[in-house]
Amino acid sequence: MKISYNWLKQYINFNLNIKKISDILINLGFLVKNIQNNIIDIEMPPNRPDAISYYGIARDLYAFLKFKNYKKNVLFLNTPKVYQYHDNENLKQNNFQISIDPTIKCIRYSYIIIFNTKIDKSPPWLQTILESIGIKSINNIIDLTNFIMYELGQPIQILNIDQIEGKKIFIKLTNNIHLKNQVEVHTNHTKCMIIYDIAKPLLIRNNQLINENINQNILLLCINLPYKNIQHFDLHNFIQNDSIRFLEKNIDPNNTLRALSRFIFLLEKINNKKIFFSNIIDNYLKPIYPIPITIRYKKIIDVIGKRISKQIIKQIILLLVIKIIEENEKSLTVLIPIYRIDIKREIDLIEEIIRIYGINKITNKYNNKLKTYPYTYYYNNTTTSENIKYLVTNQLINHGFQEVINLPMINDKNQEIIDLNSYMKIKSIHVKNPINKHYDSMRTNLFFGMINNLKSNFHKTDNDIKFFELGKIFYDKKNHFCEKNYLGLSILESKNNNNSIEYLFLYLKGILEQIFQKTGIKNYTQKISNHPLLHNSILMIYKKNNLAEIGIYKNHIKGKQVVYAEIYWEYFILSVIKNKNFTLYKHYKFPILKRDLSILVDKNILFETIYQTLKKQQYKLKLIKNIQISDLYEGKNLPISKKSYMIRFWFGSNKQTLTNSIITNLIDNIIIFLKKELGADIRRNI
Repeated sequence: MKISYNWLKQYINFNLNIKKISDILINLGFLVKNIQNNIIDIEMPPNRPDAISYYGIARDLYAFLKFKNYKKNVLFLNTPKVYQYHDNENLKQNNFQISIDPTIKCIRYSYIIIFNTKIDKSPPWLQTILESIGIKSINNIIDLTNFIMYELGQPIQILNIDQIEGKKIFIKLTNNIHLKNQVEVHTNHTKCMIIYDIAKPLLIRNNQLINENINQNILLLCINLPYKNIQHFDLHNFIQNDSIRFLEKNIDPNNTLRALSRFIFLLEKINNKKIFFSNIIDNYLKPIYPIPITIRYKKIIDVIGKRISKQIIKQIILLLVIKIIEENEKSLTVLIPIYRIDIKREIDLIEEIIRIYGINKITNKYNNKLKTYPYTYYYNNTTTSENIKYLVTNQLINHGFQEVINLPMINDKNQEIIDLNSYMKIKSIHVKNPINKHYDSMRTNLFFGMINNLKSNFHKTDNDIKFFELGKIFYDKKNHFCEKNYLGLSILESKNNNNSIEYLFLYLKGILEQIFQKTGIKNYTQKISNHPLLHNSILMIYKKNNLAEIGIYKNHIKGKQVVYAEIYWEYFILSVIKNKNFTLYKHYKFPILKRDLSILVDKNILFETIYQTLKKQQYKLKLIKNIQISDLYEGKNLPISKKSYMIRFWFGSNKQTLTNSIITNLIDNIIIFLKKELGADIRRNI
């Protein structure tokens, strides 16, 4: 986001130079990429939608400067002025209706009509301020909506109601846009958000305000949508492109009213005369309320490592526009403004206090400044098999797995057992005098015991069933009796199909990768295996030895599928202990950026093939730091012969902050590579 230094000064009366303001923004947690011609180019943290506007940034700057005692008696924050509604002869009745598809799950929408307003050129001050951040002036109405969008973070949709049939519009989700004489079919498989009147869709490209010096009746609409829903919609036919990135954020629902009242105030100012407008129609469908959080003084000291006075803590909280509703000797209870969606827990609020207080002011008990080292993660100096077992089993339990213990005796006449023994190149060990003549062999795997566990527990829950077993198997290999420890993991998909089997496969594979990361095993390779009982099976290899195997069971349990994985436990333990040195992974000096790419491929292409193909590209493009296949979809709205993968890339550099143009160029090269190697089609709208 480009921040105009001169525009920012309209909200705070500071006389600090642009370099100093840039340094303060960095201290407040914003990434400053560049300073040029009185413009600060910053990258916003994804969890701070409150700061995507000029007023949001000014609010943060004001809290910091006020706490630092800058201009103690004269520093103030200029809140954008809005129109004050009183009994007004200019106010007319709003008889217009808006209907919104309930599947959109709109949080709030507000609208107003401005009557007989002149579409004209903007005044010089408005043109200058927009052009300073690269926005071309169009006319007074569109320019004001752009100004308010950057000032408050709230997009405003403009409709020329003289072009609307009837006094009602409908906002719908659709895959096809029906025009008068033809159908425009969208093949991107994403639902489009469209505005309709009673006769036709009102496409943005066909519905711009036109013809300066003509008086028109216009409707202004502010809408607030839930982030989790809106990320799945195509908004290009609903609102102008430059507004989409604002609408996609978790913006403050209170801004719908504020933005409309601000528009009326500014339009009267630039017209220098009274205007006629309607009352605001406001629909707050899913109200959001401030979150109460209790913060303990002792917890603040424990986290920061330094005693900060209660007075300072309360001062910072109030400067952050957080209301204190209760206090005692040990704690404060506060109400978090709804626009601060990043503050949900006590620790989040403590981080806010540190951010304003200044991390550079925190000292340790020896009165030395704290030294921070940029390491992302490390694994513990785990040297015993019991410690490793404790670490891994606790991780599985935290993921919702339950431990099972099965008897070591089996009936090895089962054809699946015979096939599996052949694949492993082993033989069963028979017991001469078994207690049960039908179970006369020692188990050669954990697989069938876990399948029986899943069958017997199927009726007990509607959710996914997740089991693990750490146990011994016994076999004869080249006339040598062997006894080995294995860790088996299984997931049976739920009765309600909440998650696809492909999702569960990726989920279980992710757990394996977490286990390896936490225990220090890295640089393992993967290859497609030919497991007789599993399809899409993958073998993970570490230093030329088998480490783990995972796949989807070829048979079903009462119509449901099973994902199974096993770790060759003894080799795993040996590998971890050999890697027992304390290992640190250095953090990148510049931020790691994440991008998603959705591709369509033939159904017969396995995801492991895609993964290995991309790994080859990773070595060619040094800026690719990690690759994950995060989702798979087959079915409705896709060709029968195709499936869709969502691939997540992480990009980073030790030399510079990667710009959007660099990332776009990398993605373009990856797209060319995937098309050439796999014949992939790219779903760019995702």
